[in-house]
Amino acid sequence: MNRFFIVPLFLLFLSAGAMAQKPAKDTTHPAADTPYETPYDPAANYRTWSIKGKALPWLFGNAGGISFFLGFEYGFAKNQSIGIDGFAYFEEASNDMAKDTAGVTHEVGDYWNSTEKAILLDYRYYFNFQRLRRRAGIAPYILAYVRDGWIDRSYDPLYPLTSYWQDHERHYSAGLQFGASIRADRHWNFDINFGLFEKEKVIHTEFLTHGVVTSTNWRPVEMGFRLSVNLFWWWSIHRYPAAAP
Repeated sequence: MNRFFIVPLFLLFLSAGAMAQKPAKDTTHPAADTPYETPYDPAANYRTWSIKGKALPWLFGNAGGISFFLGFEYGFAKNQSIGIDGFAYFEEASNDMAKDTAGVTHEVGDYWNSTEKAILLDYRYYFNFQRLRRRAGIAPYILAYVRDGWIDRSYDPLYPLTSYWQDHERHYSAGLQFGASIRADRHWNFDINFGLFEKEKVIHTEFLTHGVVTSTNWRPVEMGFRLSVNLFWWWSIHRYPAAAP
């Protein structure tokens, strides 16, 4: 599993360089032609905390679900942060006029459900890019993270099974993404990031055939693409003395 932690390590070089920076000019009160104050700014005299999240329900025919995301981020340096995020996704589906294993037809049946949960640990390095920050309120960053997740899926065994009965998965992944905090209001921002990850799955699948349970186990490794969009609220937690002119 150590290979999943290799991707974020190169960012330690960025961290070491940033720690050596001298105090920068105070931009807490930007000039008239640069109206935006942005989080995790290496040219500002404050550090930042932030909370981000979303709730996204959906419904389509006999299927529906809802996803939740909640994260907390702490700026341990003016342009660097560490964070922890939680993710949960619940989904259910059914069919109309479904016939059970006894041959009885039900108006709604053949139920399926899925539960996914994950926790992420991440590191962000926010770039300086003062013109973009001040004129557009956009704070770009690079993100490295590791993720540990669980998925449980199952069909109702009272109805004929055409595939598996139960499926249990454990996911280990690490990724590298690019993103930006985009200002919407004084402290409300949108947080958008995208990139690639490598994931190892530990999958245990159970099958039920004529009352007999069988199972399979396998550990595939795959690459994937991740896109995340969240609402972001930030505030400063400490202000440094202004740099000498």
